[in-house]
Amino acid sequence: MKNFSEYSEYDAIGLAELVRKKEVTPSELLECAISFSEELNPSLNAIVTKFYDYARNQIDSQLPSGPFAGVPFLLKEFEALSGFPLTHSCEFFKSNIADYDSEIVNRLREGGLVFFGKTNTPEFSLSINTEPRMFGSTRNPWNLNHSTGGSSGGAAAAVASGIVPVAQASDGGGSIRVPASCCGLFGLKPTRGRTPWGPKYGESWSGMHGMHVLSRSVRDSAAMLDLISGPDLGAPYWAPKPENSYIQELETPVNKLKIAYLSNPLFEEAIEPDCREAVSIALRQLDDLGHEIEEYTLAISPDGLVGGWLICAANTILEVEKHAAMTNKEIKEDYFERVTWNLMEWCKSMPASEYLEWTQTLHRVGREFNKLFETYDVFITPMLAKPPIELGHLDMMTEDLEEFFTKFAEFNPYAFLSNFAGNPAMSAPLHWNEDNLPIGVQFISRYGDEATLFKLARQLEQAIPWFNKLPDIHTSKI
Repeated sequence: MKNFSEYSEYDAIGLAELVRKKEVTPSELLECAISFSEELNPSLNAIVTKFYDYARNQIDSQLPSGPFAGVPFLLKEFEALSGFPLTHSCEFFKSNIADYDSEIVNRLREGGLVFFGKTNTPEFSLSINTEPRMFGSTRNPWNLNHSTGGSSGGAAAAVASGIVPVAQASDGGGSIRVPASCCGLFGLKPTRGRTPWGPKYGESWSGMHGMHVLSRSVRDSAAMLDLISGPDLGAPYWAPKPENSYIQELETPVNKLKIAYLSNPLFEEAIEPDCREAVSIALRQLDDLGHEIEEYTLAISPDGLVGGWLICAANTILEVEKHAAMTNKEIKEDYFERVTWNLMEWCKSMPASEYLEWTQTLHRVGREFNKLFETYDVFITPMLAKPPIELGHLDMMTEDLEEFFTKFAEFNPYAFLSNFAGNPAMSAPLHWNEDNLPIGVQFISRYGDEATLFKLARQLEQAIPWFNKLPDIHTSKI
């Protein structure tokens, strides 16, 4: 490729097609990505572990002929890639090196993707901003003083800035959709059980957590889910197999959908005007596309949020205690951010029966929520209650738990619905406010029905194109 601008004109599918046609080599694509990384990452702090030579060796060893053969790719920090750090962005795991490849890594590798680094995340993925003490803050490419969201904040910054067209992400309480909204990207959280967690785990966060990607194009997200979905050996459960591939679904007509939109605050959150305007834009466009739209009042008890945090805390304790046992390392408060430590201490005070009771509460919330899909195909909410927050607004080193929970819910009051229920959900970048900050809209569908979301997203992408929207930090480096 003659210059960097050509690289950023393509999504991952487009780059792979250039490789297949021999118009560009995987090595040329990798060096473009590395050059962008070296130019942009000092400002963004999106990539925290680099392994450029590993990527070059992947190419030299002959890549599999998968659908993304030759496309540069970034893994999320907590993903297990044998021989490389696996720290959970936590000082307690600073010297931890993965000794195995996860099932997701194996599937991504078979797809022909070229791994050249890992992206920043908050400590144990517990926050919706990406400002870990261990690695420092990731900055939003649209405004360096603002958060990328989290926990897949490093991935979002890397994709939004044009370092890569797609990067690994995961979502246990909005961690794909929140950074998608904050960084002007498309992000879909899959149905519970759609993507694997093996070989070490059967599920993550009691099924609240799903693995996928962040991308600029809808078709990249669809093709990636085709690549990584399906049960692995010994999976405790899995989502129903789709009728067609997701990439094929994008070419099928979209039937008239019955769509509900949230007409009431779930709790006491104040929805800022920019976020209301994003929903209004979506509703006007969906009406123009011929879909049937109705207001819907949703009554969900906030009690389940306690259970969600308890599950996150218990999983964190388990990881910490297993690592301590393997390394003979003493578990001390100094190794952890204040919120992480307090979460673990709070969780330790709970009996096992209370953990199970809260798990059942989450399941009840999921059942209550899914009643609306007896009538509607899609449910729309604001993705967030505020535009991207400024860096430092959520400080894991200083906040006490009550203040942290309050600020978390004030910014991100809607994402948990699909994590508790297991439904697929997406954030589509439909609005940029007067400060040129992106604001997404959330769409949730029935359990197992990613196809409807992808088809609807494709309609919106064509009606309100966002792929070529790139922040100034990208264009200034070309």
